[in-house]
This record gives sequence, C-alpha cells and structure tokens, in this order.
Amino acid sequence: MDILNRELVETAFGIVKPMIEEFLKNQQPNASGLAVVVTTTKVIDGGLSKGEHLLFHPFGDRTKWRGEFGGIAASKAALSVRTGRNSADLAPHYRMTGDTIHSGSVVLDDIVVACSGIKPYYDEMISMWLAATIKALAKARFDEVRGQIKDFIE
Repeated sequence: MDILNRELVETAFGIVKPMIEEFLKNQQPNASGLAVVVTTTKVIDGGLSKGEHLLFHPFGDRTKWRGEFGGIAASKAALSVRTGRNSADLAPHYRMTGDTIHSGSVVLDDIVVACSGIKPYYDEMISMWLAATIKALAKARFDEVRGQIKDFIE
C-alpha cells in the first residue's frame, strides 16, 4: 500500500501553495525567496529511501535569493530525518558537524517538512501547514483504500 508518495505530497502542496504565496506577499514582502523540502524519516513503499526528497519547491527568483535557501532547507530536513525531531526543539547535543544552525523543520508522524528563507518561526509555521495537509490527505487515501478492500472482501 503506497499511500505516502510524491503524488500525494504534490496534491497537498497544491492545497497549501496559495496560502504560502499569500503569506509571502502580504506578511513577508521583503523576503527574497523561500525553499520547501518534504521527506520522511522512514523508508516507504515505492522504493523511496529514508530522507529522499518527495518534494523540493523554490519560491521567488532564485538568482535574487539572499541566501542558499534550498541547501539550508535540505539541511534542516536532514537534521529532522536523523533525529526524528523538529529542528526548533533540538538540544545542542543532537547537532553534528555540518548541521545547519537554523530551525524551521517539523516532523509530524514521520512526515518531515522544512522551509528556509524567512524567520525560523514562520519557516516552521509553513512546514506545519504542509505536514498537516499531507497527513490529512494520507488519512483520506487510507479511508479510500480501506473501503475498496472492505468492498472486495464482502
């Protein structure tokens, strides 16, 4: 049963993307960009490895970014994959050489989302929006699959 996959993540992202764009436009007009990464702390069906990106999406003109937001978001995600924790909640002893010092990633039932480009608490907020949407769509998909199995058995 391949419920968590790129298609589901892209669908969830499509739901959240307009909210992100609106937030960036109205609340963060001076932001030069934002990067979003989605992955998981587990190996899932379909050959996706632990930590492999299900989604990477940049916002804004990458040539005008004031930082390497894609690399930072990926580093935040890798930190959360390794520890299974939100980056803002990590005690210093969880950090290793080469880890980002920035926070802004969340882990919600092994779904990892990381953002970089705005204040860390807003990166975390957007990450949680997307993680919660992925989780809800996964539950809805599971209900569909469970219904199909039930119909088949009965």
